[in-house]
Amino acid sequence: MTARTGITIDPSAFFDTVRTPGFRTDPYPFYAALREQLPVVRVESGGWLVTRYADVLTVLRDPALSTDPRRSGLHEKYASERTEGTLGEQAFSHFQFLDPPAHDRVRAEFAVPFGPGEIKALAPLVQRHTHRLLDEMARAGGTVDLVTVLAEPLPIAVILDVLGLPQADAADVAAWAQHLIANDDPDLLVAPERRVAAATAATEFGRYLARHAVSGAGRSGNGLLRMVLDAHRGGRLSLNDVLVNLMFVVVASLETSAGLIGNGVAALLDAPEARGRLAREPELAAPAVEELLRLDSPIQYTPRFTVADYRIGETIVPAGSHLMAMVGAANHDPEIFTAPDTLDIDRRGRRHVGFGGGVHYCMGAALARMEGCTVFPALFARFPELRAAGAPQRREMFTLRSLSSLPVHLGQ
Repeated sequence: MTARTGITIDPSAFFDTVRTPGFRTDPYPFYAALREQLPVVRVESGGWLVTRYADVLTVLRDPALSTDPRRSGLHEKYASERTEGTLGEQAFSHFQFLDPPAHDRVRAEFAVPFGPGEIKALAPLVQRHTHRLLDEMARAGGTVDLVTVLAEPLPIAVILDVLGLPQADAADVAAWAQHLIANDDPDLLVAPERRVAAATAATEFGRYLARHAVSGAGRSGNGLLRMVLDAHRGGRLSLNDVLVNLMFVVVASLETSAGLIGNGVAALLDAPEARGRLAREPELAAPAVEELLRLDSPIQYTPRFTVADYRIGETIVPAGSHLMAMVGAANHDPEIFTAPDTLDIDRRGRRHVGFGGGVHYCMGAALARMEGCTVFPALFARFPELRAAGAPQRREMFTLRSLSSLPVHLGQ
């Protein structure tokens, strides 16, 4: 059907659309067409897209829905197509895929470093890594790829310190995380070679964490690795719980923070007035981060699964269905956000759903916010003449909206 955007949406070929350069560059007109004409619709994967803000918020918060894919009628197909050697069924011990009370029990063991007091204590750490990376950028001079010199290295450096793992291993950990991230799309968008690469990364990353679990990193210090190993020794977590959830903590940290920084800098390069204000008025960083998370959300959709027939407006979604809560679409709903396609760093409130909602609200949200609030003012104060030095390149993904490359000239 055709919306006011002039775009025609064919639900039977939606995932053909998401592969196109136009969608990858700017998916938001396509989401507008869905919101206007097909706000709840079944697509060719068997999943159901949900695009209006009110519906997405309800889906994210409703405890009657599950986050366990095994509750879906699609799970048998999913399991049958897993590449031998992937995490497979073991991955479902990650708290993202668990429902309460199991979710609450496992999440609580991993949430300690991300509590309000602990996050505040991490501020000097985030600042130190930020300024170290900015110093390295200054020494490089000229033109750099902001993704590879800042957006990705910062969250990896921070999370390694949070876990209590060596900074010397950052390149390996980042590479494993990137392969796992690339496997995070709906199945029909994941090429076999990406599954194989993810399987290899999961195996190598798991062995790496296991080695540290039996080394000094797991027996001393104050890192998350030691904390969850204590929970394992106390019988509260299995070793699989420890390894799988640590992997996902790293992956989620990179997905959210790297996406925020890359997407945010790209948006600010097109908004010189906002960029200048951020450099002069660092107190604007907090609302600017919320606006950047809304404008170009790093996570574009979040899954839920129906355990019984489920009504959304006039639509009945059958039991065992995969609901795709389209976060990116909800964050551009004009019923909620005035001029939703415009960057407005004076916009107030945290109404966006970029971090999800309900009991599965992003555990690392406060850390991602801190990283954004630190990076943006510091970057533009240090390099006030920062400008684009080429076209940004988008990752070929649907679930995650982020940049693979952002060439910038430092203006020195």
